[in-house]
Order: sequence, then C-alpha cells, then structure tokens
Amino acid sequence: MILRDEGDDVGAREVLFEMERLRRQKEDHGILNRMWTQIMRATVGYGYYPHRSLFGLAALMILCMSLFWGGYVNGSVVPVEKEAYDQFTQSGHLPSQYERFHASVYAVESSFPLVKLGQVDRWQADPGPLRPTHAPRAGLSAGFSLRDSCAGSIGFKYASGGS
Repeated sequence: MILRDEGDDVGAREVLFEMERLRRQKEDHGILNRMWTQIMRATVGYGYYPHRSLFGLAALMILCMSLFWGGYVNGSVVPVEKEAYDQFTQSGHLPSQYERFHASVYAVESSFPLVKLGQVDRWQADPGPLRPTHAPRAGLSAGFSLRDSCAGSIGFKYASGGS
C-alpha cells in the first residue's frame, strides 16, 4: 500500500478501515450479518483498531465488579473454607485470619483465567439453600454466568490463536 510504504501507517489504517466498511456494507446481507459487522466495527475496528476492545473489557469488568460486590453485600458470595463459611453465614463476619473479599480483584481474576490472585479460590456463590436475605441472588447468578462466559470467550480467543 502506498501510504504505508511512505511511512504513513495511520493514514493506511484509515484507508483500510474505510475499505473494509464499504466492502461489508455492500456484501453483508441479513440482519445477523449486519449486527455482527456493527459489533466488529465498534469493538475492534474490523481488526485495524484492536485497542478498542480494552474499553469493552473495562466496561465488562466494572459490570462484573458491581454484580460481585452486590452479591457479597447480600450474603450470596461466601468463603470456601467450612469454618469461615459457618461463621460468615451465622454472624455476617469473617474470621480475622481469612482474606477479605475484593470485588475488583475477583472481577480481574474472573476476566483473565490465567491470572490467579486468590479470590476465586477463596470465595464462591453460596451453595446453601436460598434464604430470605438472599432475594437478589438472581442478579448474582447472572454475574457468575457473565464471568464464566467472559472467561470462556477469552480462553477460546487465545486457544484459537486470536489477538
């Protein structure tokens, strides 16, 4: 490409992006193809602006952090260890030696499956029966489903050689 040969990488990227947009506008038929094209355009700029995906990842982590914190506040996120679980479910307090729950760290660890910071290993959704104080648990379940699907898609991306 002429612009790239002359050292204008930004200009070359803009031209390639516009060419891809026009090609997809002409060739995409059907609502699903058009929706997918819009997603690709907004999230990674058809592959010419991959840094855009970081904004989506940040938004997803903020959403996950909010859901996980809400679950913790409502008692739906509990310690894994039996003694800590029993004390937490009975009194609402953790043993002094048990690591505190950090929704932001839990969200980061859940979003990047290769990163292990200790929160996922020490905290989980309450496996016990639904108690009246756990009314918002449906939102937490959505958060854990979101976490699992997010981690699965990121893991699939790296396993499939995506960038």
